[in-house]
Amino acid sequence: MSRIKVSVLLLFALSQSIASAQDNIETPKDVPTQSPVAATPAPAESVAPETAAVSTPQKEVEKIEVTGSHIKRIDTEGVSPVVTVTRKDIDKTGYNSVGDVVRDLSVNSFGSARESSGSNAAGVADVSLRGLGSSNTLVLLNGQRLATDAATGSVDLNLIPMAAVERIEILKDGASAIYGSDALGGVVNIITRKDFKGNEFSITQTLPEMKGGGKTEMSVVNGINGERYNMVNVLSYRDNQVIYSRDRPWSNYRISKIGSPGSYSQNGGPSHADPNCPPSQVIHNTGGDYCGFNTSNFSTELPALKQFGLLSETNVELSSKVKLTARVGGTERKVNWSYAPAPGHFSVPAGTAATLGPGGGPLPGTTAGQPLDVSYRTVELGNRDSEVGTEAYNLLLGTQIELAKDWQLDVTGTHNKTDTKDNGVNGYALIS
Repeated sequence: MSRIKVSVLLLFALSQSIASAQDNIETPKDVPTQSPVAATPAPAESVAPETAAVSTPQKEVEKIEVTGSHIKRIDTEGVSPVVTVTRKDIDKTGYNSVGDVVRDLSVNSFGSARESSGSNAAGVADVSLRGLGSSNTLVLLNGQRLATDAATGSVDLNLIPMAAVERIEILKDGASAIYGSDALGGVVNIITRKDFKGNEFSITQTLPEMKGGGKTEMSVVNGINGERYNMVNVLSYRDNQVIYSRDRPWSNYRISKIGSPGSYSQNGGPSHADPNCPPSQVIHNTGGDYCGFNTSNFSTELPALKQFGLLSETNVELSSKVKLTARVGGTERKVNWSYAPAPGHFSVPAGTAATLGPGGGPLPGTTAGQPLDVSYRTVELGNRDSEVGTEAYNLLLGTQIELAKDWQLDVTGTHNKTDTKDNGVNGYALIS
C-alpha cells in the first residue's frame, strides 16, 4: 500500500471514531467518506507538504560567471570568498575614484598606493590584497586584463571612470592556478554597466573642513537597449585640488638639517651653522649646529589632479548561441606636485674658503688654508615642481559561442597601452 493511501485510511478511521463519540464534531472536508477498499488518492490539497514538494516542477536557475572560476554557476555555488561592492555602496562612499573605494575595504591591507607627491607614479592608485603587493593582485575589467603601470608594475585603478562601474567583485583567496602568478594575492574584477538605458548627468563636489583638497566630479552616462543589443557610453571628469603639507597639522613641521643659509664643516669636524642663519632656525645636534629648514612650507602633501575618462561598450546577440562584445576606453590625466628646493652638498676650495667669513677672513670655527664641506638648499632655483602626464587607452573585441549545453567558446582580443611622462618644470638644475 502506498504512503498516500495509508495516510488516508488513518485519517478515515480517526474521523469515524470521533464522529461516533461526539455527534457535534464535523467530519473534516478533506477526509474521504467511501469505503477503505475503494479509497482513492486524496486531492492535491490534502497531500502532505513534503509529498507535494516532490511533484512541484523545479524552477530553472540562470547561471552566471563568478569571479575566480571559468565555470558558469549560480552565485550560491562558489567555494571561494568573493566580496561584492555594488553601485549603491560606491555612491555612499562619496569618493570619486575606484582606487579610493577599494583602498578602504578591509580586504585591502598595507602596501597599496594612492595619489601622492614625489614620484613619476604620483597619480597612480593600486590595490594590494592580503599584503602580498600590488604586483601580485590581479585587476580585471569585465573579466579581462588591463595594462600595468610602467613605474609600479601594477594596474592603475584611476584609469577606470568611476561613473562606468556597476559593481566591484573581489576574490580574497589566491587564484594563481586560474589566472596566473599575478593573482597570488587575489583578484579584483571591475564590472561596468551593461543594462543601463537612458541618460544620466551627475556632478559632485567635496569641500573638506580644512584648507585645500576639494574635489569635483562630473559624469555623463548614456545607455541604449534593444532586443538583441545594448550600448553604454560614459564620459567623466574629475578635478582634485592640491593639499599643501603646511595646511595639515600632522604634516606642517618637517625640519631638515640642510637649509638656506646652510651649514659647513672642515676635515670631518663638527658642523657650524652659517653666521647669517636666524637664531630661530639653528638646530643644535650632537654633530654640531645646523641651519634648519621647514620643507612643509613648500611641499605638497597630495598633488593636484585633473583627469578625463571615456568608456564605451557594446554587446550584440547575433543569435541565441553567438554574442559579440566591443569596448573602447581612454584616459588623459595630469598631476602636479611640488617639493621643497633641492638640497645639496659641495666643497669649497681652500683659497675661497679663507675669504668667506666676516671681514673677508675665515668662517668661525674654521682654519684658513683648508677646504670646506658645505650643505646648502638651493632656494634660488625655487620649488621642485613636477608634472606627470598619463595617456592610456584599451580596445577589446570578443565573441562567445555556445557549442553545446555545457560547452562555450570565448575568443577575445585586447590591446592596452599606457604612456606616462614625468617632467620637471621648475627648480631642477641642469648642470652641477
